[in-house]
Amino acid sequence: MVSGALLGWRRVGVRLGPNSGLGGDRMYALLFDTESGALLSVMGYPFGTLRTAAHVALAAKHMARQDAQKLGLFGVGRNALGLLKAMATIRKLKDIAVSSRDAQRRKTFCAEASRLLDIQVRTVENPEEAVRGMDVVFTATNSSIPVFAEDWVEPGAHVS
Repeated sequence: MVSGALLGWRRVGVRLGPNSGLGGDRMYALLFDTESGALLSVMGYPFGTLRTAAHVALAAKHMARQDAQKLGLFGVGRNALGLLKAMATIRKLKDIAVSSRDAQRRKTFCAEASRLLDIQVRTVENPEEAVRGMDVVFTATNSSIPVFAEDWVEPGAHVS
């Protein structure tokens, strides 16, 4: 902790979406003086994605079968790659299938994830392919409707 200062709270801004042209941090940390309460700094807080990935991977580490090697992923947004990276540190993944609405973003994401993780990350057109036969299914989407059917999930699969 910084002497004489207090990390206040995180606040999330308005979601502008990927087409806004405004990248970068979407969360901010505010630093206040502990004596006067004066605002000292507004800093980008890039740890939201890391925190989310760590929580999901920790749950999978303790709740997914120990022999889990096949993972289905829904969504290719800001949390998706972090989820795959975190899961790849706790399990030796052999098959990763990715489903998302935007075919081009999905293809680009899979190529980047394959390169970074040194694992083949494949794109699937049919969402069912990202669930059936998978040991673990992650959702990294802001969809307000279900992205897969319950009966696609294999008995004993872990879903986060």
